[in-house]
Amino acid sequence: MAIRATEVGSGREIDLERAAEPEMAELLAELHHKTTSGDRPIGGRYVLECREHDQPGQPFHGAWVYLRLDEYKRWILAHFDATLGEHKASRMTDQHRWQQDYWMRAGSDAGHSVEPEKTIPGATVDVLIEGSVKVGVEVQHSGMSEQTAKARTFKAARSGITRLWSGDRPDGPPKWAYRVPTVLTNELPHGFAPRGSWTVVNGLRQLHEFKCARPWFQDTTAQGFGGVCPHTKRPRPCGEWHPKFFPLGGYSVDDVAEQAPDGGLLPIEVSVGVRRIKATYMVRAKDAARFAEMTAGTFIDPDPVARGASEHDEVGPIGPCTADVERRLTALIPQQRGRVETRYLALDHTSACRYCGEPLREVSVRQGIRNHLRCWQESGRP
Repeated sequence: MAIRATEVGSGREIDLERAAEPEMAELLAELHHKTTSGDRPIGGRYVLECREHDQPGQPFHGAWVYLRLDEYKRWILAHFDATLGEHKASRMTDQHRWQQDYWMRAGSDAGHSVEPEKTIPGATVDVLIEGSVKVGVEVQHSGMSEQTAKARTFKAARSGITRLWSGDRPDGPPKWAYRVPTVLTNELPHGFAPRGSWTVVNGLRQLHEFKCARPWFQDTTAQGFGGVCPHTKRPRPCGEWHPKFFPLGGYSVDDVAEQAPDGGLLPIEVSVGVRRIKATYMVRAKDAARFAEMTAGTFIDPDPVARGASEHDEVGPIGPCTADVERRLTALIPQQRGRVETRYLALDHTSACRYCGEPLREVSVRQGIRNHLRCWQESGRP
């Protein structure tokens, strides 16, 4: 994709994507030293007008820019109006291009509108997949910081775009993982991969609700609360339902490209860990709705009958045992005894010693002692 600007006086056009060509490199060097330092043409000086904001058949005028070099000696078109951002050549690697093409093909196969290298105010989206929701996929391979990723996500949100970050770093999650909407995948080993072969290995989550009560409250595993209520931060259960998130497997990039633009996968912000650090997870729409109910305090205790019915739908009916074991005849099973009512012993706190007749202490009576020790020794009974 071209990164273009026009020199107003002569009409010459520059393209940062062709900066390696000798003629374009010479023109860029010339305009770098001769363009104006202000936001409008000055006599005897040149001025550049950005072409990245033009619409088909409708040029955009007044977006003045100047040329500068970054720390890696790459050309950048920088706007004098900081709200319009800046533009630089992509220098896309083969792996980046392969993954970008895969996202485009997956979104197109799902029936969505797809646009590569979509320019938005202040940024550029690698792949824009548009359904009922606009999803801007960012294929990221560099060691970008968390703050930069958050800033780009915020800029996309102002344009009504949900930015989805795709990473495949083999040496561990990137710094921005789970601080912005994240999908972590395996690497594409070749330039072409069959449909459905690019697997999502992390980033998606599913919600399970647990009641803040025993036995889960004291449980120190992933299903428990470790003895501390996540809502009140106190070492006693509150009796309410709290959400817990677990990895959601079985998804490919094709599934994400199909469901996210349809609103089937949504980003939510949750607090995790003892320090309640904010994390962003991609979850299914039904999990996002349940999480909103728990956050608002309107979540109703699940009906055991309904829960059993849902498990029946997912697991299926439980049929007779098919194990090859010896079956006992029902007639040989002894009849069970009825429940025996427990009878509590009523203690007589005025009981007297069975030898001397003197009253016993209350503590002795509670312990089941029915005589004085001296009386028992004098009686000579074993």
